[in-house]
Amino acid sequence: MLDTFYGIFEDLTHWDTWYDKGYTLGFIILLTISLLFSLLYYQVFGRRGAYFASMKSWFFFGIICWFLVFLISLFVEGNLVFKLVLSEFYIEIWIFSLINAFYSLALFTLLSIGLKRFSIHSKYIPF
Repeated sequence: MLDTFYGIFEDLTHWDTWYDKGYTLGFIILLTISLLFSLLYYQVFGRRGAYFASMKSWFFFGIICWFLVFLISLFVEGNLVFKLVLSEFYIEIWIFSLINAFYSLALFTLLSIGLKRFSIHSKYIPF
């Protein structure tokens, strides 16, 4: 299933490593960070007051989610999966991290639609 989710990487030289560990860890990072930031925005910070009930705050949380998924995916895929040193550069890992980060922004938006209903200030929160 994950090979169709990340379909751009079908012609990689290390296909078995991507298939065994890379896709799974990337997907776990994507789900965990997106769910964590959605819950933080709607359940933790959303209950403190109407200060965070704005498009600016929602967008800020989405960008932080995007950035963290990108950095964590880059570090985990490079160091733990492929055993690279930080000075080595592989474009496939950078592209994978960017794709994973954009998927996290889409997942954050979808989770926002679902979690908005459980927020106290739901009429002021976007989506």
